[in-house]
Amino acid sequence: MKKYRVNFTDFAINPSERCNLKCKVCQVGEPSNAEIDEPTANAAFRDIEHINNLGIVSGEVMMAPRALTAINGALERNGTKYDRSSGYLNGTLYNGAAMAQLVDMVKRAQNGPESRSGWAVSFDEWHVEDALKQYGLDKYAETFYKLFTHPIINGRIIPSSFIFSEGRAENLTEAYGLPIFPPNPEMDIPHAHIDRENGIINASFMLMNCHGDAVTGGNYANHKKTKYGNVISDDGVANILLHSDRVKRHNSYNEMATAFNDIYGAEMLRRQKFASTKEFADARAKLLNDAANDLLNIGAINERKKTD
Repeated sequence: MKKYRVNFTDFAINPSERCNLKCKVCQVGEPSNAEIDEPTANAAFRDIEHINNLGIVSGEVMMAPRALTAINGALERNGTKYDRSSGYLNGTLYNGAAMAQLVDMVKRAQNGPESRSGWAVSFDEWHVEDALKQYGLDKYAETFYKLFTHPIINGRIIPSSFIFSEGRAENLTEAYGLPIFPPNPEMDIPHAHIDRENGIINASFMLMNCHGDAVTGGNYANHKKTKYGNVISDDGVANILLHSDRVKRHNSYNEMATAFNDIYGAEMLRRQKFASTKEFADARAKLLNDAANDLLNIGAINERKKTD
């Protein structure tokens, strides 16, 4: 096969399937001990020359220092450049080895310290519920505060990003008064432009799980349940993009929305109606903001006690 160089707008990778929480709205599924290894990481980045945004998603990153080491090593060995890295932590664990790999990843980004803007702590009803159940208030508050004040995070919190990011919560269902995903026209655009003469592929998006199964274009959810191209068996992401007609493609946003809305409706919002999505989002944002402030205050107090 002719050697192609690939440039991605977004390349997202799952370092592992490890997670210490079992949030009711998690779209990834049951946690496992699977994590990316060096051969898979090397195959993933072998063809990739440049990435605008390198996303580290799914699984709890603080539980995957070896996987992060494999990813950082593959980026360096293959000479893959990226402008920024992004991802989120669930706020319940601090692992020094994993954090050192994140710091290294941020420093290597071409835009330097500005790439920190991509990292945040995830904070929503389900994270809090499970975290308190497993760790208790004081331990959860201490860890949350330590992560929140780390330079990589720098005070950023992201609540239920799949629903409330980038204006996707725009409509209400009649049954529950819930936000749903509107159709996303961007998912229908061609996902890759192939310049065969110069051997260059410019692609919009790819998600790869820790097993090397790659998802292109509009595919996002349920990537573990569907047979896609594999970077090992298909000899890299360039080959998958070149033969993407055999990769199943679908728009998963509405499927995800149905699952989220069922959970929201059953567990949160049947008790009251909201006049608009904005009213609901504003009320929820205030609730989460107040809860986060309480948690940070407890964490700060406990931190001061250690130094007194």
